[in-house]
Amino acid sequence: WSKTRSEQETRYSYDNRDQITSVLRLNADGPAQEERYRYTVNEQIAESRINGILSQHDYHNECVTQAGDSRYEYDACGRVIKRTEQKRGFRPQEWRYRWDDFDRLREVKTPDGEVWQYSYDAFGRRTAKRNIIRAAWKQNHHTVSEVRYQWLGMALSASEKRYADGSPALREQWHYRGGFELLAKEARAANDDTSDFYPILIGPDGAPQEMYSANG
Repeated sequence: WSKTRSEQETRYSYDNRDQITSVLRLNADGPAQEERYRYTVNEQIAESRINGILSQHDYHNECVTQAGDSRYEYDACGRVIKRTEQKRGFRPQEWRYRWDDFDRLREVKTPDGEVWQYSYDAFGRRTAKRNIIRAAWKQNHHTVSEVRYQWLGMALSASEKRYADGSPALREQWHYRGGFELLAKEARAANDDTSDFYPILIGPDGAPQEMYSANG
């Protein structure tokens, strides 16, 4: 189990294969949240139940083809090229994905008709994503249409969101200790003289577990 700074407690249960079978989150200021998992003989998730909602998982050639309300299709290289979400009482929602020869995501088409394209440098690091086709409902809105990324080695150091006219919207910077241990995120909106800082809690394995706002 683990306990966070905000007095939230998380308890984990495992089977004899060290697979997580349940996660129980006890919140000091709200109801408990529970997740349960069942696995196939190949150690793949066969069934999940999150807060009472059951999701079945189906596989083909080690690739998940159905997970709850979502269906997945793959290309010959095993990369997701289509995801369809079908919720009861709603129309199907479809996402399409295009990849390059280096297994890098190049394009995403969303259910509302948007198209996002992705760029990379010679080291395979993502340098930008751009909204080349906007959803109809966004045509008259001042929305972000580009995100640019900066790197420190292989660690993301900053990202900058821009509007369709090229003006900046928001800059986010990531602070590290020793070049790899993530400490905090700094966010500054365009035309703002001050930044907001979000400290990050790191687990024993070095992976981020939680991020806090200024008020905790």
